[in-house]
Amino acid sequence: MGIVLGGVGGWDDDDESIPPVPPRVTYIESNSEIHNIKGRPKTMSARSVIGIVGIALLALGLITTALGVLGSMQVEAEYKRAIGSHLSNSYDAPTFEVMEVNLRKAWDGMNATLAPEDCGRAFDWERTPDMCMAYQFQYIAGLASRIESYIARVQQGNISQFSDVYEQMIQNMRHEFNRNGPADWVAHPAWLLKYHPDYYWFLWGHIGLGFWFLLCPGIIALVVAVSWY
Repeated sequence: MGIVLGGVGGWDDDDESIPPVPPRVTYIESNSEIHNIKGRPKTMSARSVIGIVGIALLALGLITTALGVLGSMQVEAEYKRAIGSHLSNSYDAPTFEVMEVNLRKAWDGMNATLAPEDCGRAFDWERTPDMCMAYQFQYIAGLASRIESYIARVQQGNISQFSDVYEQMIQNMRHEFNRNGPADWVAHPAWLLKYHPDYYWFLWGHIGLGFWFLLCPGIIALVVAVSWY
């Protein structure tokens, strides 16, 4: 054990008005005590840990979101090649004949990828007849029958494609496509649920996964860490 003596000097021994100050004594037990006196080793604070976690979650969230954007583009392209684009082309067709051809392609795509028992909802209480493919097939068949009727009427009446009557007939047919929403209101979610369920359950697939489960917690963690400063 060592003893370090230190005191406060500067008074006159002859000056009786100033009482003597005893010397300051510091006891040093060991070398570890010397180390502790110079500076105790610091430990990582809770706010630092939360900040690091927040940054990590943000980084993972951004990566997941970026991958989700690319993935959603690919998934949407797959669906459009199978069904979606054919319905869009049928809706935008300038003539009933082109409309019929593309609607047939959409019909074939639905039959190739989906079955009547497939539904656009996952839970049993949501799988009502209007949300299952059995009715979707009936609806598309009804559109095809209506197009055929228009074609027959045009041929019988010798109606020119450039006449106002023909244009009005086309507009009426287009109205039927989206009368109660998109013409593939069942096929689109049913296709996602069957082939890419992650893009059905999460908003925009992995974009939603990255946002809700990584980015949001990361932002919250950073806000909490910053508020402690």
